[in-house]
Amino acid sequence: MLPRNFLLFLCQPYNIGIVSARPFTVLAEYGPPLFQRGVLHVYYQTLQLHVFIVHLHAHSSRVRIQEAKNLLEVCIKNVSTLVCLYGGSLVVNFIEIVLHMYLKM
Repeated sequence: MLPRNFLLFLCQPYNIGIVSARPFTVLAEYGPPLFQRGVLHVYYQTLQLHVFIVHLHAHSSRVRIQEAKNLLEVCIKNVSTLVCLYGGSLVVNFIEIVLHMYLKM
């Protein structure tokens, strides 16, 4: 079986993409103003798995925290099954910070 692939092209030099041996559906593509670099949301029907490929703001931790909040809101609004975030350690760190902020409320 050939891999499936998809690229999100925004008006910047940083594209976001996915290559997979399993079929998936692209559910959404997010860019500015919510995300400077972009987020790609795909769904694997056979696994009932949502995957978010994320590239947070490159230069401002304050903006990265806001983007992490935006991402959590997108997840909460659109997902009721298993979620996987992919985008490097910065994504995980900022999601943890925002989750901690929400849990303290």
